[in-house]
Amino acid sequence: MAPNRAFSELRFIVALFVTILIASPAFVVYPLAFSSSRFLAIGGSGFSFQWFTEALTSKWISGLITSTVLALATSFTAVAIGAPAAFYRLKVGFSIPVALIESGAVVLLLVPPISLAVGYFRAYGEASVFPLFLGHVALAFPYAYFSLLAGFRSIGPQVIDAAELLGSGNWATLARVLMPAARRSLVLGLTLAFLISWDESVLSVFNTLPGVSTLPKLTWESMQRDRDLTAAAVNAVLGPILLVLLLKLVRVEYVRRPL
Repeated sequence: MAPNRAFSELRFIVALFVTILIASPAFVVYPLAFSSSRFLAIGGSGFSFQWFTEALTSKWISGLITSTVLALATSFTAVAIGAPAAFYRLKVGFSIPVALIESGAVVLLLVPPISLAVGYFRAYGEASVFPLFLGHVALAFPYAYFSLLAGFRSIGPQVIDAAELLGSGNWATLARVLMPAARRSLVLGLTLAFLISWDESVLSVFNTLPGVSTLPKLTWESMQRDRDLTAAAVNAVLGPILLVLLLKLVRVEYVRRPL
């Protein structure tokens, strides 16, 4: 028992060290957000709320609304496309269409966003939100698809067989049987797709008109052009909110999990 306990403690220490190493740069935004300096320097400057005041201007509020609406639309669209695709994969097994779907999903996971951005720029140029929405759906689709496929596989074929014996069609089986039974995978797919869209910056910078701004695009522009630290204030506020919501979501799903 002692070696096992020592090994568990070692794993915990290593995991804690890696977590701190990865997450520590995110905490740099807090001293920057309260700095009176216009430069990326910690210490040697006064205390100020000027960047929080700047974050309440119409430009940043508009970017927040655009990013939120875009991420919500992307997450629900990715799940609406990924759920039938995952159900088709489960029903048919291996086939040429299934191979094309899974190959496309893997390619979208591996392709650099800059390559996708160049393709969309050649196709649409600098455009409005709709081409950006299409790009976000393409990036988010694999996360929704593989999350739902894993959830559907965990249910078992006997559930689908029982639904079909009771006269349920494919769409009814998907909507009324599989989706509720795989709600944890559904929530996971929605969450991952939302975060992919919310955090995406390359397509936003390359493929949108100057008047269309998301939070990642505004963050890039404020750091590169305006040389201010408003982005640090925005992230200092939104970071904990998103973390709390994510932890709350995980806790709720854990409590609901059957024993």
